[in-house]
Amino acid sequence: MKQFLLSALIITAMCSGCLRHNHYGCGFINDPDFNKFGASFSREAGVYIIKSYIQSGMILRSEYIYENFDITIPDSFVPGKEYSIAEPGVKFWYAKGGQAGQIETAKAKGTFTIKNITGEGIELELNIKFYDFKKTEFYSNLPEYILRKGTLGARKGYKLY
Repeated sequence: MKQFLLSALIITAMCSGCLRHNHYGCGFINDPDFNKFGASFSREAGVYIIKSYIQSGMILRSEYIYENFDITIPDSFVPGKEYSIAEPGVKFWYAKGGQAGQIETAKAKGTFTIKNITGEGIELELNIKFYDFKKTEFYSNLPEYILRKGTLGARKGYKLY
């Protein structure tokens, strides 16, 4: 009985969000908004660097899917102004994958706004359409595009993996 209760408690904790907020264990999230991604923040030589990640899968199974989105923004960009993802100085990379391989791109259309920035973190509102994917390994069904939007909050010292 104790083992059953302990197992039930662990599964409940995993499903209710006791895992890092970018790891979900109660099912696959195929179309996540950026607010579900975990993200780290750093600043170097005139740029803000944001690296983000989300992983989802099934508890007690080894299958999982993940997405990465990394963006570098000039530190001259100001909060409240909308910027194009194609703005000079903006660099990004997006990937989606799982056991069967990965697709990735550095091409997109869309916009982002810096909602808030401090020395400890940044909050971005994004609406981005990624396209022109390259695939690795056995990834099938290469999409024409993937649309991701929402608020991405990143903080210093956040551990992605």
